[in-house]
Amino acid sequence: MSTPPCTPCTSVKLHYAQTFVINTTGCSSEFLSDWAAARIVTGDGAFAQVRLFNGESYIALTLARPANVPLAARSIAAGIETLPGNPKVVWVRPLNRRLQALFGWNHTAGTGETPSEELAVLELPLGRPTCAWRQHPMNPLPFFVQDYKRWPDDEKIAWLRQDLSDGASLPDFVRRWLELFGDTTGVASQKATALKLFGLYSGSPWRKECDLPPDELTTFQRIWDPAAPERCCECSKAAPPPGRFSLRRCGRAFCSEACAYAGKRLACRRCGELLDAVHPRCTACSWGVDPEPVSSKGNRLDEFVERNTLALNWMLRITHTVERTDDSREQAWKKRRRA
Repeated sequence: MSTPPCTPCTSVKLHYAQTFVINTTGCSSEFLSDWAAARIVTGDGAFAQVRLFNGESYIALTLARPANVPLAARSIAAGIETLPGNPKVVWVRPLNRRLQALFGWNHTAGTGETPSEELAVLELPLGRPTCAWRQHPMNPLPFFVQDYKRWPDDEKIAWLRQDLSDGASLPDFVRRWLELFGDTTGVASQKATALKLFGLYSGSPWRKECDLPPDELTTFQRIWDPAAPERCCECSKAAPPPGRFSLRRCGRAFCSEACAYAGKRLACRRCGELLDAVHPRCTACSWGVDPEPVSSKGNRLDEFVERNTLALNWMLRITHTVERTDDSREQAWKKRRRA
């Protein structure tokens, strides 16, 4: 068995197509097959019934000549809705490359050597669609496939969801989008367009690069430039590359010491109370040095005591404190995004 003959649509009229795909509910496949066969008798060129592995069923119909898409869609829907069982037409769309890929049809053009009738169901490998098709006996036509110069956003999202299902990550989504539509989008606008479509696909609020968290931003930029720098986890600026001057804490990159220690406070190791970094004295546990002044300038003895106090503070910071991160603090990259 061969797949139905397909050929690119050559109609130059805008909003015109010759092969349409119909998605219906509430109608048996026998009635739809009889309706499509009657269309062939009255002059249309070919029809096919396609059933996907998930149970969805479609009809593809090639008209005798190209027709205006909205007018032809209304005419086809009106004809199907008169069938027994009160069927409903969900949509009527021109056959395009997305639907052709969904049906598992190849890209070969129809020729005179192609059999004009393939009514036995075409059994493809497990998980692939099944298909039965027929052409007009005297004037057989192939199935004309639309390939838009500018794909509508809803068709792009439908194709990406068809390939990736739901829940794809941003890098996987962008890579597949570039494979399918990257050549139809200017390089300067690819990143913004990809984020816009990912928002339509997943409901993400990200619209600009500055909206992305640092880790996501690093991965996103490296899709276009593998040498893009790693981003600071605090402010999202470019962090130094690995090497002598790189700054990392627990595997995370930072651009400066200020960012590395942002949002971190000293806390009492025993009770968890926050402490002052200069005078780490815990009033709850009653340990530490009172931050009252202990010397006046020019007094050598007081200077010696002050030096001992500083040393004691240093020892207390090491032995009695632990570093904690303030989870309620807003990171600097989020403030930049809001601004």
